[in-house]
Amino acid sequence: MPYNSITGQLIRESPILFKAEEFIRPADTTTYAAGDSVAIAQRVIDAAAGTPIVCQTTAPHLLTTDDRVFIAAVGGNTNANGIRKVTVLTSTTFALYDDVTGAAIATNSAYTSGGTVQRLPRFTEVVPANGGTGSIVALQLWVRNPTVTAGTFRVRFYNAPIAAIADNAAQTVLAANRTLHQGYVDLTILTIDGAGGDSSAVVGLLAQPLPFACSALRRDLFPVVTALGAFVPASGDIFRLTATIRRDQVPALASVAMSS
Repeated sequence: MPYNSITGQLIRESPILFKAEEFIRPADTTTYAAGDSVAIAQRVIDAAAGTPIVCQTTAPHLLTTDDRVFIAAVGGNTNANGIRKVTVLTSTTFALYDDVTGAAIATNSAYTSGGTVQRLPRFTEVVPANGGTGSIVALQLWVRNPTVTAGTFRVRFYNAPIAAIADNAAQTVLAANRTLHQGYVDLTILTIDGAGGDSSAVVGLLAQPLPFACSALRRDLFPVVTALGAFVPASGDIFRLTATIRRDQVPALASVAMSS
């Protein structure tokens, strides 16, 4: 732990954190309508077997160990479906574990066909302990797209992962998720400075910070992005969210005895 070399006090952690989440949308230019989901590109699963279940994708999955994912439509070995934690084995294979307990997900039948995997955006470790609280005081959205002239977005925050909605599909806000929903931030129009750039961005400084409470089993927040108006994305656009977070709990100052 870092200590002040003069006073011997444990240096207090800052209550302010900066957390970023970056994702790539699908390789198409399908126009978003108001209310459409802006989401990470799905990957097709073509095998799922073993304990823990190991899934194989037809294209590189682009996942990282400890990512949370939503798997749907796996036939036969249906235990693969749902919200899972992954351990990456190769660029096209990953193993499945329980999102909370970390227990291996066991095969329940032979794989037959189908399946998609979609990574869930996540701000990790936003509080120092499970069930911690805080507030989002600012939010920035950066998009690798310089031609957006009417791109406006809503970012909802949940304190646990929810079933993912595919990109360009209508975003749904379900009563079943009401206790997980922490609120949302509406961002104004994306802008670009000068000519020749390849990106646009918008920053929302919240006059009234958005309070949140992490679940009793987690320290993370899960953002979900929705288009508020029609706009045409670039193929494979990169979206990057950066949140400024004020934690309500930070480690207290502690003193240590100085050696003579």
